[in-house]
Amino acid sequence: MIVRPLRPSDLEQSSKLHRDILSTEFLARGGTRFLRQYHRAWIETADCLALAAVDDQDGIVGVLLGSTSPNRHYRAMLRHHGFGLAFLLLIQALRDPSFGRELVATRTFRYARGALRSLLSGLSDLLTWRRRDRERWEGSGHFGVNDRIGEITHVMVSEEMTGRGIGKALLEQARIAAEQAGLDELVLVTMPELPSQTFYEHLGWRRVGERISRSGEAFVEFRLPLRSPG
Repeated sequence: MIVRPLRPSDLEQSSKLHRDILSTEFLARGGTRFLRQYHRAWIETADCLALAAVDDQDGIVGVLLGSTSPNRHYRAMLRHHGFGLAFLLLIQALRDPSFGRELVATRTFRYARGALRSLLSGLSDLLTWRRRDRERWEGSGHFGVNDRIGEITHVMVSEEMTGRGIGKALLEQARIAAEQAGLDELVLVTMPELPSQTFYEHLGWRRVGERISRSGEAFVEFRLPLRSPG
């Protein structure tokens, strides 16, 4: 088993793994076509962290999705792929009325609010970088005060391959990539009902509580510092 970047040729397998392992997740219920396009949008967007664990026949046995700059990554996904993803969700809603009702009742407002938040966050980032450039020019030295935090949103391992170190290998490669990107910390979110929480703690991740994801679901949040304080 090796860990390598997720490729476009992997999308059929990676989306199927996503659907099978996280079948109760809202995004997974969006259908195979949606998940395939979601994974494509992910790896085609800058700042992505997308890894595949493959067996001797190059078959996908594990997938990790994350980002080294979450806000910028999601804004770019929304800008370049948002319409196509929304269209596929609409098609799934028409095919599955219960999914459609949940989409309208619990997600429409959140997605619209998320789009607005991404727009405002982009403006905030622009102003922040301009201020840092000005401070650098003036020689104040007060730039880069905010920690750079990456995010891992999905760690999926084939049920037939659990217990073989695949999740650990994916997370280790993600940690290495995050350190190479100059990040200070990684955040990981997982569904509360999954039995993997003690696994993350065993690897040094610290549970910090719960939060609501961009898709409106409650997730457990873990953090992993990448640099020693000071």
